[in-house]
Amino acid sequence: MSLSNKLSITDVDLKGKRVLIRVDFNVPLDENKKITNNQRIVGALPTIKYAVEHGAKAVILMSHLGRPNGTPNPKYSLQPVVPELEKLLGKSVTFAPDCVGAEVEGIVAKADGGAVVLLENLRFHIEEEGSAKDKDGNKTKADKAKVDEFRKGLTALGDVYINDAFGTAHRAHSSMVGVDLPQKAAGFLMKKELDYFAQALEAPQRPFLAILGGAKVSDKIQLIDNLLDKVNTLIICGGMAFTFKKTLDGMSIGNSLFDEAGAKTVASLMDKAKQKGVKVVLPVDYITADKFDKDANTGKASDAQGIPDGWMGLDCGEESIKLYREAIDNAKTILWNGPAGVFEFEKFASGTKATLDAVVDGAQNAGKIVIIGGGDTATVAAKYGVEDKLSHVSTGGGASLELLEGKELPGVTALSKKIKLTPLNHPQADQTSKQRLALAICDFLTTSANDGTLTAEDKDSIDVAVNCIAESFKVDPSDKNALAAAVGSQNLLQIYSVYEKLKKTTAGASAGGDASSSPAGGEPTEEQKKEAEALKSKGNAAMAQKDYKSAVDLYTQALALNPRNAIFLSNRAAAHSAAKDHASARADADAAVALDPTYTKAWSRLGLARFALGDAKGAMEAYARGIEYEGNGGSDAMKKGFETAKRRVDEMQAEEADLPRSSPGATPGAGGPGGMPDLGSLASMFGGGGGAGGGGGMPDLSSIMSNPMFANMAQNLMSNPDMMNNLMSNPRLREMANQFGSGGGMPDLNSLMSDPNIAEMARNMMGGGGGGAGGGAGDSGNDQGSRQ
Repeated sequence: MSLSNKLSITDVDLKGKRVLIRVDFNVPLDENKKITNNQRIVGALPTIKYAVEHGAKAVILMSHLGRPNGTPNPKYSLQPVVPELEKLLGKSVTFAPDCVGAEVEGIVAKADGGAVVLLENLRFHIEEEGSAKDKDGNKTKADKAKVDEFRKGLTALGDVYINDAFGTAHRAHSSMVGVDLPQKAAGFLMKKELDYFAQALEAPQRPFLAILGGAKVSDKIQLIDNLLDKVNTLIICGGMAFTFKKTLDGMSIGNSLFDEAGAKTVASLMDKAKQKGVKVVLPVDYITADKFDKDANTGKASDAQGIPDGWMGLDCGEESIKLYREAIDNAKTILWNGPAGVFEFEKFASGTKATLDAVVDGAQNAGKIVIIGGGDTATVAAKYGVEDKLSHVSTGGGASLELLEGKELPGVTALSKKIKLTPLNHPQADQTSKQRLALAICDFLTTSANDGTLTAEDKDSIDVAVNCIAESFKVDPSDKNALAAAVGSQNLLQIYSVYEKLKKTTAGASAGGDASSSPAGGEPTEEQKKEAEALKSKGNAAMAQKDYKSAVDLYTQALALNPRNAIFLSNRAAAHSAAKDHASARADADAAVALDPTYTKAWSRLGLARFALGDAKGAMEAYARGIEYEGNGGSDAMKKGFETAKRRVDEMQAEEADLPRSSPGATPGAGGPGGMPDLGSLASMFGGGGGAGGGGGMPDLSSIMSNPMFANMAQNLMSNPDMMNNLMSNPRLREMANQFGSGGGMPDLNSLMSDPNIAEMARNMMGGGGGGAGGGAGDSGNDQGSRQ
């Protein structure tokens, strides 16, 4: 099962379609049926909003809640989700009293204009899970014919299927594997999980480190065995480390956890590690307790001393933490599943906290990929509030564990494969690319024949043409899955234009050198991906040295090899921003969020670029989207950017509202008491008419003064002699005034405002307050620390 080739929501045309989304709204409810934690609903919002914003006719949401055991039970109704979902979406939500059947189909048929419909709990039907327990606790299986009927009922509700419930992906439930629609794609939550696990398990940046904790070796045998095929270093910590220490070294472990069944596999696992060249790191010292209790007496022990009888190891010691840090420092990709100690007890949380601090530092300051594999480790990240400081914290629990064990996830396997566009200079190009184009032509012809625009005679001719094309190119236009994979969200014209571009690329490559050196619009090879990652790392290093031009060049080279990589685009945006090329930064950040809306750093960089270009409202919107995708209320940096942009928007609105009242009767050019000075005379004084700017001329002053910010600044300046004297005492401004008087041109305003003293005076003239481009709206320097 490949994780990286699955269709995602951004690959599918949703316009005018009923979008059936499997979400995970299994939220906790109190005794009054009030939601006590809405994070699972918040997590689904990007996918729901994307469908609505991209023209879906209707968005139909289906989920389970609790374990109603295959029968309707008001205790587990999804109806309490409706008001919370309406509040978060800012629009009404229709609740369907069931999830299949004629009544539900009628509700969905009437839904239009991006309406959102929430279905009742899927697990009110035994056919969803396929089994249930009777009153005596005996398992009963669902009737196969009824399961098929249930699945057809779900399929009837949509035109496109989106799965955004990664936490249930390891279950072969009807809503996960039984919806039979031509296009079955991953939502943003699912896509993010698949992207990061693919990055770790299929193409990791090396050295690759796995940190595995937990209680029993027997619970993690399959996990350890699978990861030994993939990693360079393996840290084994937590309770299961004691089984390794006793089995391998005969160490006394006192009352510490010992797994008899797991002990039998320790030798074979260590043999495999040796064969694969994997370095295994085990703890060497311990924090001990006289009982398993948060108030236990504590002690210390080492390998040499062992742990005395009556005592148990509940955490690792300082020497072990040093070993863990060394392994973390040497790694580029880190996968962590299982805490280093009993972190729930404060006395025994130091090892886990120190390990967490080390991986956070690596992610933030060294560009390491850090993935938290769900379960207790995700709880650790949430407890210490660092979820937004790591590359990815999985929401999967059981699903992520099975994925790491190398198992197939039925909900992922069921998704459609993404079509790979083979470059025309590839040996298989004549077959693959032309077949795709042939299928697209067949689809276009068949649609034209059936949309009522052709006569019966013309339709017969079209049918003959379709059969001829299908036979010639060895394609089957009746195969819905093949057609969906070939066409995706593109129309025939788009596919043909790509085909033409590929031909031109081939011609250029043939004329100019090795045709295999470019991905030519297709999926980059593993070698190209590796080369692109290496170039990105060099770009990161150039950024750290403040060599922004080199960084831009290196990211551009990486993008030439892997052009659809949102991280590369976002990094280049950061480099452009640092070099004050904010227009290019905005273009790159726009492209990055279009490719991957869940990559929140791109939203931050888009906010920064828009703010620097004077689009405070656009910056505010970008930061808001970033906060939304980050979840949990957003990171501090993203919130700071939003607040700064919002403050500027509020200031501008206040300035626009206050300006006419602050200088009654004044016009730009009407001198006199209380009015603005004659700006035409001011222009002459500086050696040029109010021309278009440039060498020897002032910019168009009437255009400048139509901007409320500059008008207000000038008003404050002319009405305050002390401020004028203070302004003209600045040597930089005196130098510029001399330049104007001798016929020089108007200086670049960006250069002018880069002087912090002048920028501060300008803020004072405008009434104080708002931060400037470097005053908080996504400070590019701060953002670089978390650059991927």
